[in-house]
Amino acid sequence: MKTNPDGRAHDTNCVYCVQGGQEPSLFTCHFLGWKGYKSKNKRRRIDLDELKKENTNTYPYQRLLERPLPKGVDPKRLEVYLSEDDFFNVFQMKRAQFAKLPEWMQKNKKTDVNMF
Repeated sequence: MKTNPDGRAHDTNCVYCVQGGQEPSLFTCHFLGWKGYKSKNKRRRIDLDELKKENTNTYPYQRLLERPLPKGVDPKRLEVYLSEDDFFNVFQMKRAQFAKLPEWMQKNKKTDVNMF
């Protein structure tokens, strides 16, 4: 990232949603013989947090304990479907603190609250 030619600061994270045919040359140059097609759709730059919100539904804790689970919910990652408030109420810590825990400790905490 420090030498990225697009001028971004090295500590900036961004995600591009790119439609087919709009792939940037910084991507396509890694694939010899790339044969893209032109699309009328434009790419849009969005914040990583915005992308997470768009692609993750939240459910109340009690709903995630019920079976069958809502469609599309990964039973191995139930904690990601909790809202920030529910996450804190269930695990007694913020999501970022939980993410820093060793994997075995995360599993233990999930087991303690029946989310494993």
